[in-house]
Amino acid sequence: MAPPILFEVTEDAVRLSQIFYGVTIPLMALATATFAYRMSKSTRRKSFWSDTCITLGWALAVAAWGLLMPQMFLTPGIKEPAVVFKGFKGAYLAISVWGVALAFIKAAIGFTLLHIRQSFWFSVFIWFNIALAAGYGFGNLWFSLFFCRPMRAAWGDFPNRPRPSTVPGGRMP
Repeated sequence: MAPPILFEVTEDAVRLSQIFYGVTIPLMALATATFAYRMSKSTRRKSFWSDTCITLGWALAVAAWGLLMPQMFLTPGIKEPAVVFKGFKGAYLAISVWGVALAFIKAAIGFTLLHIRQSFWFSVFIWFNIALAAGYGFGNLWFSLFFCRPMRAAWGDFPNRPRPSTVPGGRMP
């Protein structure tokens, strides 16, 4: 029987994790304070869609941030594969969740801009950008979950697990 594969967390990885925490915790606190202020000052009648989108975007951004936490090791040393793979899975999911969060945040900005200026061509431009952001965010989620094999290859202990791969090079523009 082969010895188990162990993963080493180096000093550089720990330093990068510390930088990640040092940068993202203040940004998350600022985003939460800004979000709370906006929600306390919103008028529901005029900004329903904008408030809904920013709420969903903020919640998904917090979820994506939380999915990255298991991968941020603060002590160097040897780690078990189960611990490391849990972090890999969370980080891979965070990519898709972050894309959808950005789509909602961009849509909220677009809905806010629609209240500021109400000319026809400006509205068409804003709706086009909202559709583009939503298409990209949800398309990224759809592709990551159903077409890109690292997700299916990393999850579960099932027989005939697919090998990790993504779209063949010939299909990419």
